[in-house]
Amino acid sequence: MGRIWLIANVAAEFHVLPTAVARDLDEDPERLSLLCLSFLRYAEAKGAEERSESESDLAAWKGSQLMERVLENKFALHREKTEARKARTSAEEERGKA
Repeated sequence: MGRIWLIANVAAEFHVLPTAVARDLDEDPERLSLLCLSFLRYAEAKGAEERSESESDLAAWKGSQLMERVLENKFALHREKTEARKARTSAEEERGKA
């Protein structure tokens, strides 16, 4: 049953016949279709987060692991930018003292 569900989802996402998906899954040991599907879902979650104006806009994503990952990545990037900015500021201040 899990294989059928997987085939149906991939076929719907890529607008292809289920037989093509089944053949692809059998012939593609790297499961590239599944990787693509994962990236598409992540992009969908990221787009929803970027378009949201309030928390209520993300109600449909509540409890979503993908949205959690999007938010974790967003905050990690923000943290990295903040730390880099602080490091540049400190270096500039040190150069100014010299």
